[in-house]
Amino acid sequence: MVDYTLVYIGPIGFSGSTLLDVALAQGDDVFSMGEVFQIAEWMRENHLCTCRKPIGECAFWPGVLKDITPNALATPAGIGREDLRARTISTDEETSRYVAAHWDLIDRVAEASGARLIIDGSKHLWRLKLLADARPDKIKFIQLCRDPLAVMQSAKIPKARLAVSSTAMTKPSSGLRTLTKWILSHRAARQFADQNRIPRLSVSYDRLTHEPEKSLSAICDWIGMSYDPAMLTLKTPDLHNIAGSRWRLTKDQSTISPASDTGRNSLISKTATALAGLSR
Repeated sequence: MVDYTLVYIGPIGFSGSTLLDVALAQGDDVFSMGEVFQIAEWMRENHLCTCRKPIGECAFWPGVLKDITPNALATPAGIGREDLRARTISTDEETSRYVAAHWDLIDRVAEASGARLIIDGSKHLWRLKLLADARPDKIKFIQLCRDPLAVMQSAKIPKARLAVSSTAMTKPSSGLRTLTKWILSHRAARQFADQNRIPRLSVSYDRLTHEPEKSLSAICDWIGMSYDPAMLTLKTPDLHNIAGSRWRLTKDQSTISPASDTGRNSLISKTATALAGLSR
């Protein structure tokens, strides 16, 4: 079996995880799975992989998923709700099977790709907890933090789910709900990682987009890979990650542009950051 590390990006959506995921995937010895917690849906519905082909027809996933059923990888009922307390999640037999099936999937991805670093951009804290409970020594956690006002603005606008269909859209979320989840998710993620000794790196999305070379170099040093200037150019057609932001399917190549987030010095942003226990 290939000796690899799982790099988990979280803990909340609309924070730039697809950008960071795709940037790191430009490097050598790295494979990005994308938001692989959705793999069962992709298998059932044959949604598009980032390579622009249905997952059942792309060059990577059919071999990895051979003899695996969507049901084996489906999220158990009830476990998809965020548990935002800094503790492990108690598991029943069904959940234990889910964890075993997903670690088996990750093992297969590592074996098929030969990569030493496997990226999981699923974001959800419940998934990080379940995976870390089973194999704590295999995971490094990148806590990607975007200004809460920018996350609120992004979450309230429906987005196209182009990998699903030309008409599918994300569900909008109210500002108060998003802000509350932002605070609780970041606080719980920090506490869980620190209490369970999961290596954690806090990354600012604002700094990542304004100083991409410096930020990516620091991230690469932390996860144990060499920085490659190719990471500044986001090429997607040869990738095989699933789900995530729609831009990965609309552009063959793009660059990292400075975020236009303007709320990071607002009272709301400062208060939310303090409540989450994060440094600015």
